[in-house]
Amino acid sequence: MKQVRELAYDVEDCVGLYWLRIRCRLGDGVRGRLKHRLQTYRERRRLAAEISALSISERHARYGVNRDALQHRHLFPSYQSYSLTAAPVAAHAHRHDSHQLVDIKGQADALVELLIKQQLVGEQHVKVFSIVGFGGVGKSTLGEEVCRLLETEFPYRAIVSVSQAFDPTSRDRRSDLMELLKRVFWQVVEMKKLLDGIDDWKYEKLDKELRSYLKDKRYLIMVDDIWTIRAWEAIQSVLCDNNRGSRIIVTTRIEAVAKACSPAIGGHHIHHTQPLEFEDSKKLFLSRTFVNKECPEELEDVMENILKRDEANILALNYNHLPHELKGCMMYFSIFPEDYEVNKDRLLWRWIAEGLVTEKRGLSLMEVAESYLDDLVNRNMIQLREDIEYYWKAQMYRVHDMFLEVMVSKSLESNFASLLGGQYATMSYDRIRRLSIQGDDDRLENAEQPRKNTAASAGVDDGILDLEHVRSLSMFQHTGKKLLDQLGKFRLLRVLDLEGFKGALTKDHMGYICRLYLLSFLSLKGIEVGEVPSEIGKLEHLQTLDVRQTSVRGLPDTVTKLYKLERLQISYNGDANLMWKLPLELKKMKMLREVGFSVLGNHLQVAQDVGELDHLQEMVVYVDDITFDDNVLTEFANSLSKLYSLRRLIIRDVGYGKTLNFLDQLPSPPQLLRHLMIAGGIDRLPSWIMSLTYLVQFNMSWGKVAGDQLFDVLCELPSLETVCIHNYCYEGNVLVARTRHRFPELITLRIASGSKLPNVIRFENGTMPKLENLLVNFTDNDEKKIIGIRHLTNLKEVQLWGNESNLALHRALKHLKSENKRRLFESSSQFQIVVKYE
Repeated sequence: MKQVRELAYDVEDCVGLYWLRIRCRLGDGVRGRLKHRLQTYRERRRLAAEISALSISERHARYGVNRDALQHRHLFPSYQSYSLTAAPVAAHAHRHDSHQLVDIKGQADALVELLIKQQLVGEQHVKVFSIVGFGGVGKSTLGEEVCRLLETEFPYRAIVSVSQAFDPTSRDRRSDLMELLKRVFWQVVEMKKLLDGIDDWKYEKLDKELRSYLKDKRYLIMVDDIWTIRAWEAIQSVLCDNNRGSRIIVTTRIEAVAKACSPAIGGHHIHHTQPLEFEDSKKLFLSRTFVNKECPEELEDVMENILKRDEANILALNYNHLPHELKGCMMYFSIFPEDYEVNKDRLLWRWIAEGLVTEKRGLSLMEVAESYLDDLVNRNMIQLREDIEYYWKAQMYRVHDMFLEVMVSKSLESNFASLLGGQYATMSYDRIRRLSIQGDDDRLENAEQPRKNTAASAGVDDGILDLEHVRSLSMFQHTGKKLLDQLGKFRLLRVLDLEGFKGALTKDHMGYICRLYLLSFLSLKGIEVGEVPSEIGKLEHLQTLDVRQTSVRGLPDTVTKLYKLERLQISYNGDANLMWKLPLELKKMKMLREVGFSVLGNHLQVAQDVGELDHLQEMVVYVDDITFDDNVLTEFANSLSKLYSLRRLIIRDVGYGKTLNFLDQLPSPPQLLRHLMIAGGIDRLPSWIMSLTYLVQFNMSWGKVAGDQLFDVLCELPSLETVCIHNYCYEGNVLVARTRHRFPELITLRIASGSKLPNVIRFENGTMPKLENLLVNFTDNDEKKIIGIRHLTNLKEVQLWGNESNLALHRALKHLKSENKRRLFESSSQFQIVVKYE
């Protein structure tokens, strides 16, 4: 596989070199093309020779690497070298005493208690308890232990395994179901004579006989290792609900499957298993290996290596079970340092730029990439954490430290990525494809020295980096300035991500970057750079340009030549008058999907061009309230109505007038809007907001909405989950969520600090039935009150923000504690109170 991947990389390099050296530019004409052919004669001959050299028969010589150096067994053992088939045998050998396993007993007792508790409250319908976690963490052992503990409660029990091969969609789909039914039948039937001739039964008879046998019996069936929702639906259809308090235990690696088996409503339950902690693994190993459960001192190091190896084997096994298209995406996490959290958009656009996302009919590459990410999350292989980033939830992803070690090992073995600095400072590489700088490394000081790429030097660590074939460069440390001085030599670079560099870029550096003609992804986020040169327009393959958190205050007009640009991110630097103004000829940027902070200039043509951006999904735009022509605003409103793909819109004004009242002129809103923020002069909410059936979050600030209008417009939206109210957005002293304000799906309500906000927030009976999170800021307000908290029956958490000396905050805190006591006395659900002092 490594040789094939290297061959594919070399083919891509040849194509890239063709683009750089030989391809005629559009508009050259016949004479220009003839002249170009003469000028590039030598280059074409050289490229032809390089292509001829890509002979598969010579691949061992061409792609040989120093495997010992790559593996560095004391740091990264070759996990594939260990036997992964012995584990199931060992598991079966000790299955008879699984109740003695470390850490299993506590989890099993908790699940048993939950099962029994539901029976005691008279819940008789079949309930499904899902145990989810990646392979090897003990899901099956835990489920079997629960079944063992419930022997007396459920005399009719069965344990059946499904596995990944179970396919209910195949032509002979019933054959899989029949085998499963037979296995259940054999275990639950006491008189085996009833099963005479079962092998000759047809599906209908088998199904009928099992239902008849179980109809008056309380059963417990464990279905082990379900991989798909379709498999569960097929199995569920043959397991009857006999209203006898029966239970089904399901084990799966896939989060989505667990949610399908055990929905949030109806008393079902999902249990997430975790790998044993190192100390628990050590106890288990000692109990199995030594009679006295103590390890001789001279074998301590050996034992620790074995324990680490076994944990790595489990993780490697889960990686090996991934579909081919997910393996590269999973291995991509090896580029990021330990404990590093990467933003969702950054990760997905990098995947796309690297060619790790394959096209699927009817889906954009971003939609396919999102499906990959969801799959990895569902398999519990990566961890998701949500953060607040400019009022919105930002999704951050990371992998467990041990899993990262496995991915790094596999990445180095297959030459997927090359890591420099820190613990990787002694690693040697031959042909570098993806370079990740994670710390100081002496070789970065020698980056400007050429390396002789000869057979004799292949795989030899001579202190000089071979950068000719680098296609991706990521920097996570301040070091590596000399490497940036050589950016002009990275001819084949597709991805340049300097977000973690925290250094400065000179004009020379920017000049080098603008000559990287194959660049698809460019992130300068957080870098000290003040200007983007006009030569940026030459990067015709660029898809992502991110200059947030820099001193860049605008972009050259040549940015409109970036016809493939899909994501353009630029920061708000405190002065909207110095921000990037949407340029003339904006309509040429047809592929744009995301546009960061921008200003709509007072130009009619630009306002019209916005409506030509058919793919636009996210937009942050400022509108000037001083120099604006009403015709421009009217045309801009018409353009917004044409953005059928728009998912997120943040619209603000520069001054303090009522400029945003023009929003009421939209002929029809973008119906797919999910996030909307209106921040600026407006004294009435546009009525079209009530038609946004997909709107999930609404933010508002600096408006002057009065009375019930705010909640009247929002309260019937069927998908609205979050409402955030910020400063200067409400005219009035009391904000009332009335009984008629249903908010059928609202989960979070946030009342921020600032002037022109209500002093009293009152909730009437029946409002916001699903509200879980209430956040209220008391900063600089000693009069604020919360009334009617008792009517929020689904409340899970209340957050209070403000100064520690704020009297209103302390009164509210006392009131909330009193309400919790009342709920405790009435046996209703309490809520958590969180106080954050500023």
